[in-house]
Amino acid sequence: ATADLVGNEKMKASTNVRHIILPCNSTARAQVIPDIIRCYSSGGRTIIFVEKKESASEFAGLLPGARALHGDIQQSQREITLKGFRSGKFLTLVATNVAARGLDINDVQLIIQCEPPRDVEAYIHRSGRTGRAGNTGVVVMLYDPRRSNISKIERETGIKFEHVSAPQPDEIAKAIGGEAAELIFDVFVM
Repeated sequence: ATADLVGNEKMKASTNVRHIILPCNSTARAQVIPDIIRCYSSGGRTIIFVEKKESASEFAGLLPGARALHGDIQQSQREITLKGFRSGKFLTLVATNVAARGLDINDVQLIIQCEPPRDVEAYIHRSGRTGRAGNTGVVVMLYDPRRSNISKIERETGIKFEHVSAPQPDEIAKAIGGEAAELIFDVFVM
C-alpha cells in the first residue's frame, strides 16, 4: 500500500478491475444503462448502485429481469432476491448503498454506479463487488460533467479512470454478436 501525505493508508481497489467513467446526465441514464450492460457485462451478473430507494425501484422496473434491493424491502424478500441473484435466476440487481452493505456475491461481472458516491470509501466498497477471487470485472461510473468529484476519487484511490462515451450501435452489435457466437458454440460443443 502507498501512504499519502496525511499518513493515512490509501484505500485500494482490485487490480483485476477496469475502472471506466462515462459522462451522462441523470435524464439520459435510463437510455444508457441497458447499452452499458450489453457492452460490459459479458452476459454475467450486474449490480447497479443508486443513491435513492425510488431510483432502485424505477431502474429495476425499466430493465428486463432486474430486481431492486433497498431499505424499504422486507428482510425476507431481500433474502429471496439475493438468493435469486446468486443462483442466476436474474442477472441484474439494482441496490442502494445501505442495502449493499456486506453483500457477499461472487462472480459479479459489472458494477454500474449511477453517480459518483459522496465519499471515496463508498467507491471502493461498491467496486469491490467485482474482480474477486482472481476474476476480472468492470466498474462503470456515470457522472454529470458539470458537478463531479472524479479527480478526488482518482487522487485518493490511485485509480486512473478510463474515459469513454456512451456505447455506440456498432459496439453494442459487436457485444451482442459475441454473446450469440458463444451460445452457438456451446450448442455445438455440448
